Amino acid sequence: MIAALFFALLLSVADPVGDAVGNGDLRLPTAAVYRTPGIFDAQEITVLDADNFSFSITMGKLNNPWNLPNGFSLPLIEIYLASEDTDIPSQAELLPGSGMRLPNGVRWNYAFKLTGESFEVFTPGPNPENTRDVTRKLAARLVVEGNKLTITTNLVRPKRYSLYGTVGSYDPFAENGWRPVETEASAWALSSPTQRVRAIDVLADSLEAQQRAIDSGILAEIRSPNSRGGWLLLMLAGIAIIGVGLFGRYRLKPTPAMSPDGAAAVAEPLEQSQAAASDTNVPIDTDTSPISLETGRAEIDSQGDYHSESQQTESEAAEASSLGDWLAESSKSVESDGKDGDDESSETMLSETGNTPKTEEDHSSVSLTDNNTEDSLDQNVKPSETS
Repeated sequence: MIAALFFALLLSVADPVGDAVGNGDLRLPTAAVYRTPGIFDAQEITVLDADNFSFSITMGKLNNPWNLPNGFSLPLIEIYLASEDTDIPSQAELLPGSGMRLPNGVRWNYAFKLTGESFEVFTPGPNPENTRDVTRKLAARLVVEGNKLTITTNLVRPKRYSLYGTVGSYDPFAENGWRPVETEASAWALSSPTQRVRAIDVLADSLEAQQRAIDSGILAEIRSPNSRGGWLLLMLAGIAIIGVGLFGRYRLKPTPAMSPDGAAAVAEPLEQSQAAASDTNVPIDTDTSPISLETGRAEIDSQGDYHSESQQTESEAAEASSLGDWLAESSKSVESDGKDGDDESSETMLSETGNTPKTEEDHSSVSLTDNNTEDSLDQNVKPSETS
């Protein structure tokens, strides 16, 4: 989506707003018609991603006080297309009038000149003074909508190219249309104590770049993406690789939620501990609050300890149950009809369970004497000494 949006506008360069001041010392003519802000301020140039070369220029303000046929009156605009295709005729010298030139070694292939009275496209001729008008040949058209001028042609868009542009004041009485620059202010001339070229605005990405261009007389370059050594494609490829990596990282990253198997592993030893503790009447913590991820992991890692503790608890419960059975048997023996050998029976039970009474308070032996009468039985029952 990002690449599609970017390449829909193959080239779009914003020129600083309010920089139609030449090198900073330039003053516009003092006539009232020049007091409208933005009339010489080129603010953006855009090349569309189409098979044929077409572009638009957005001005700060387009008005038509002189009612010229193209719908505007005051600016004069020149745009130069420099292709890297060596098969196309080229030349270094610009159209006469602006006083500007191209950087050393750069040659233009097509020049677009726009005024309120005319629109022309030129190619180099046999010499710099004899350029060829190819406006009709290229089916070039100029459309003015609001403050935007759009130029369309049937020229095949070069794959690699650069653009150069400048704006001046249109003078219908000057031979080449460029209004001159004087040292003193006047109603119909530009004025500056330091600037000599006739450019009011230069297509550049900053005011500093424009000032350098005007002071040196060399136009600033606006390069197409394909002319930048492939850096843009490399950048987009890098962004795509990073995006794929991030997607894969977050797509494959496990969620922090505990799996059902993990939850079961934590719950199983806990339930066993609770069951064993309930048999021995040991109070347990029945808090059912959610288990955190870290606690769950600790519970899973110590699963073996839970099983070990559970087995130990079950063993203790078995011993307690055996002791309870023994006490019940002893009670039955005491309540019997006085059979001989009860002491031996009690000692036998104690030896079988492996639990020997340690104190007199814990256990006592009952000795019964048979006098063949029920009365003597009640009288002769007494506690025995601990053996």
